[in-house]
Amino acid sequence: MESQYNSRYSTAAARYADITADRLGQGQFFLERSRELAKRISRAKEVELKLLDLIEKGEWNDGRLPSETDLAGQFQVSRVTVREALSSLAGMGVVQRKHGLGTFISKDWFGGSAGIQARLDEPFELGTMITQSGFDMTISVVSFNYGKTTERNARLLNISADDETFTVHKIFMADGMPAISVQNIVPLNLSLDKAPLEVRGMINPEEQIYLQVEKLFGRTTGYLISDIKPMLVTEELTKYLDRPVGSPILHLEEVAYSTDGEPLWVALEHHVPGIINFRLKRTLFKNTNYPG
Repeated sequence: MESQYNSRYSTAAARYADITADRLGQGQFFLERSRELAKRISRAKEVELKLLDLIEKGEWNDGRLPSETDLAGQFQVSRVTVREALSSLAGMGVVQRKHGLGTFISKDWFGGSAGIQARLDEPFELGTMITQSGFDMTISVVSFNYGKTTERNARLLNISADDETFTVHKIFMADGMPAISVQNIVPLNLSLDKAPLEVRGMINPEEQIYLQVEKLFGRTTGYLISDIKPMLVTEELTKYLDRPVGSPILHLEEVAYSTDGEPLWVALEHHVPGIINFRLKRTLFKNTNYPG
C-alpha cells in the first residue's frame, strides 16, 4: 500500500514539476515578448515625438513626409516602428495616410479651417509662417508715417517721448482672409553715422522690418521678447481684420533687441484666432521636480 502511494505521489509530483516548468517557460517567453513590445513602443513614441517636432518646424514644406523606408533610415529604426509612429500621428489628426500616395500633413492640425502653424518658442517671420503652412500670402501696407510714439512705446524703446519714430502698419492675408495686423515702431536715431533726416529718405515700408533696421542703421536683431494677452476687437481693428467689434483676438506686444541687448523696434501684432494658432513646446528636464 505504502509503495503504491509513494508511486502515485511520485507520478503526481513529476507531472506537477513538468506543468510548473512549462508554465515558467511560458511566463519567461511572455515576459521577453512584453519587454520586446515595450521597447518597440518606446521607440515608436520617440519617433512620433521627433516627427511631430519636425512637422511643427516646417521641415516638409510641400506637406508630404518621406517614405517609411526613408524615415526608418533617418531615425535608425525598423519600418514597423515608423509605421506605428505614423499611425499614432494619424490618430491624433496630425497626418493623413493615403494608400498608394504616402503620408501628408493635415492642414487642420493647427486649428481652425486655415490652421496656420506657429511656434511661440521659436523665431518665425510672419509671411514665411503663412506660406509654409500652404496658404497664398499677400501683404498690404495700410499706413506709413513719422512722428512721436506713445509713452509706453518710448519706455519700451528706451527713448525720449520727443524722439521721432517711423511706424509701418501692415495687414497679412492668408488665402484672401485678414490674418494678422502688425504695427512696427522704429526710432530714427538708431544709426551712429546717419542723421534722422537722412534716414527718412531711405525707408522702404514694404520691406521686412529686421532687414530695414540692418540696412538703415547697421543693427542686427538678436532676439525678441513677447508679451501675449487676449483682447477684444476695437472699432479701429475691425476696419482691417474683418472681425466684429467685441470679438476675441490675440495681441502680441514684441520688443526686438540687438545682440548686445539694445531695443531696436516695437511690434504691435493682432492675430485672428482660428486662422493663426500658436503652440508652445515645453521640454522637461530629468532630475527636476515639477509641481502638480
